[in-house]
Amino acid sequence: MRLLNVMLFGLVRWNIRANDPAEIALNCLGGTRVINPLVPDVPVGEQPSVFRMNSECCHVLTRGFVLAPTDEQTANSFTDLVNAYLRTVRLVSRQAALPQEVSAFTTFSVEHPIRPQFPAAGKEKGKILGAYRVHTALTFDSLKRADALGLVPDIPLAHEILLDALHAYELKNHREAILFGAISVEALARMLFEKEHSRISSMAAPPAHLNVMTFPRPGGATSRKDPIYALLAEPDSFARLLHEIPLYLFRRSLLQDNQELYRRAVNLYRTRNRLGHGFAIEDEEPNLFPITHVGALEALDTAVAVFGWFGESGFAVPRMNSVPFGGE
Repeated sequence: MRLLNVMLFGLVRWNIRANDPAEIALNCLGGTRVINPLVPDVPVGEQPSVFRMNSECCHVLTRGFVLAPTDEQTANSFTDLVNAYLRTVRLVSRQAALPQEVSAFTTFSVEHPIRPQFPAAGKEKGKILGAYRVHTALTFDSLKRADALGLVPDIPLAHEILLDALHAYELKNHREAILFGAISVEALARMLFEKEHSRISSMAAPPAHLNVMTFPRPGGATSRKDPIYALLAEPDSFARLLHEIPLYLFRRSLLQDNQELYRRAVNLYRTRNRLGHGFAIEDEEPNLFPITHVGALEALDTAVAVFGWFGESGFAVPRMNSVPFGGE
């Protein structure tokens, strides 16, 4: 069997279950198969680090992954496709630090049948720092969901911006984490509102609480507009994205549901504006997030919570709480 060792610019985190198969095929890569990182004697950049969590799951760290390409595929012919698939996997798994670019390929062959070897129970035990690293690790299920979405997934850009914010925090770039966190909230809100308003406007009988009106156009045509929504959606007030606009469209608002989160979200946007205009922020300045690891973490916690309020869940704030492993 011909295999490709795909090396990446960084670590890949996996949660592999004891009953996971040796490989899965990816339709979006023309039938190329991803090899289980627990298959022995299959290099993944270097020897994987394996932490047995319990009898059903282990946490694995690799420097890449192994592919079994079809006969007509070569490394050079589908590098761009693999990079595109990595982007989709990152969006699906929410693993913010997942590398998205191939650094090198090596080819090799194996003759024996490939079978994953789940680690046996042992006395070794410890803790993995950062529960978010375990919660967002790749699984065979996330690989399959990414495959179903394809290489150009219909996923809001706001999701990618928030992942960039979370990764910036991991790199200790606190200013960028706060800026991207704030941008992601605004991008998500505006995308959701435009999508919902477009849906409502196309209805034969829009809900009575909206003001969708029909206007004549030259040549006998007509167009439908909502002057109230158009006024509310003007980009001169971030606070309206969290109160007046969702109240108008969805009959609920963040200010009504969670005043504290609303206050923090508005402060996040104020901080973004100060940074965007090139002003420094003092550590104790009221109504702004300080440009420190604590301030950036609070800002990201706010962004993730607002995403959750909008129904966009699964993002993990990079706190350093721990997850135990081993010791069975």
